[in-house]
Amino acid sequence: MDYFFYFSEVDETLRPLLPEFFDNLDDDMKELGEHIKARESEAARKIAHGIKGAAGSFGLIVFHVTAAELEDSLRSTEIAWRDVESLFEELRGKADTARKIL
Repeated sequence: MDYFFYFSEVDETLRPLLPEFFDNLDDDMKELGEHIKARESEAARKIAHGIKGAAGSFGLIVFHVTAAELEDSLRSTEIAWRDVESLFEELRGKADTARKIL
């Protein structure tokens, strides 16, 4: 995956704020991971929702879609924690890759 894949939809006026987005994302991912580990679905869902919204505002569709899937998984009445953990790892991997090419 390359720069275009991650950042092609980013609004040019927001591009200077991307480093701050990723700094905040690091904090959110740490907290999200803690809530997932503790099986605190509602707290984790709220963080996933926030990531989804922030990513969507920036036009970071790659993150928006994965965070939306994670949020939906956490909203389920029968949570499949393996799926949640997998989506969390996918989101973390995308963040790591994007930060390297930013």
